[in-house]
Amino acid sequence: MLPALSKVKSLAKKVICSTRIKQQLYVQFTYHADNNGKFPLHNSWMPYIMKNGDGTIMGDDYDITWEGYYPYIDDPWITICPFRKTKKDEIWGDPYFNVSSIHESGAWRSKVEGTDDAPLYINLAYNWFARSFDDAAQKGEVRFLNGESPWPGKQEECSSNSTLISHLTFTVENGTSAGMYDYSHGGSGWDLSLEFETSGKSLDTPVGRGDGSIISVRRSKMKVRAVYNDPDWYGDVEFYY
Repeated sequence: MLPALSKVKSLAKKVICSTRIKQQLYVQFTYHADNNGKFPLHNSWMPYIMKNGDGTIMGDDYDITWEGYYPYIDDPWITICPFRKTKKDEIWGDPYFNVSSIHESGAWRSKVEGTDDAPLYINLAYNWFARSFDDAAQKGEVRFLNGESPWPGKQEECSSNSTLISHLTFTVENGTSAGMYDYSHGGSGWDLSLEFETSGKSLDTPVGRGDGSIISVRRSKMKVRAVYNDPDWYGDVEFYY
């Protein structure tokens, strides 16, 4: 009885996650409809914000995504994957929240527990690939593998073969961030291993496509779809979905 109940709960979470990705896609499509068919530029792949000590947005390229999409998000819970259950971050500590955090007000509208203060750092369990690394300094540093199409930067580049959203599942080769980030369904979170094929715990991952569809990729089919090279900081970053 218990294994059957667990399976039903897992299936329900997958449905909720796919629905939330669908809503995230709607936010992105609505944004580019209002902005000449372009997505907001961000020189990262993770939709996060960082704040100064006084609570103001730092204002670097990493925050452009947040500033662009935030007004279009009516329900902040669409940014939370139901498989990420940790309420309080165990790595950064207050007033930080990382990809595993859940709060009653949702990720991008979280408050430090017991206060009305926004966290200094907020991240999601999703990759938002649209127009990532798309400025002159970054072009040519992303390689696409295993049949993956380049991430779209504008409306006419969106198709059923292009990926806009996946879960935060990747490996980083160098620096203080080196390790595996395994945040797909059933994933183990952060790990020092660089071998997703042998150490990853994810069971599957949903992928939001450029035509608005959602596909589910089983663990056995998850492969390196893109590699971002940053010799000055990360080394090779390999994305799995």
